[in-house]
Amino acid sequence: GTYDEADGFSKVQHVYALAAGYKGDGFTASAIWQMIDQPNKAGLVGMPSDTKPTHNFFLGATKTFGGLRVHVAYQHLEDARSVLGGPNALTASNFGFNGSASRDGFSADSFSVGANYPLWGGRIHGSFKMVHAEWNGDVGAAADDSGARYVGAIRYAYKLSKRTGLYALATYGYGDGMFKNNNTVESVATRVTAAVGLNHRF
Repeated sequence: GTYDEADGFSKVQHVYALAAGYKGDGFTASAIWQMIDQPNKAGLVGMPSDTKPTHNFFLGATKTFGGLRVHVAYQHLEDARSVLGGPNALTASNFGFNGSASRDGFSADSFSVGANYPLWGGRIHGSFKMVHAEWNGDVGAAADDSGARYVGAIRYAYKLSKRTGLYALATYGYGDGMFKNNNTVESVATRVTAAVGLNHRF
């Protein structure tokens, strides 16, 4: 509703994606490429109208060894308008960068490795993830334009029935460089999280 539909295809946001997967005996692998362009976004989310498109590359694999399941993943982002993700997504303005005047965005490389194994009738999960990110646009008055974040996590899940289960989890995240630019980003990047709960599938 912000722009006239008469602007046509060239003036709206587009998402392009390709994916491939493989499933074998105790092994799976996947590869994904996604591109998002951002025409007509000026003034809406702090970026110029000629912002470079975001490219997202992902590779992942899982392998089972008896009861042990191991998973690894790699992701590369180019000209992203935010880093991390979900409720933890941080934009250029969060870091103090001048995103509204920058065609370029963040570049980031993340690596993760984890495993899960049966334990006490349930399953124990552990993982480690590292992301290194860099802002390629106008830094503005921000202190640092690159940094890394490290996250370790452990979770235990126990099924009470086919649809109901209990879980407990704990994570620790630590960020350096630009992830310490201010209290806003540091409170997201460096923190301890713990939770226990019950889930039920309807």
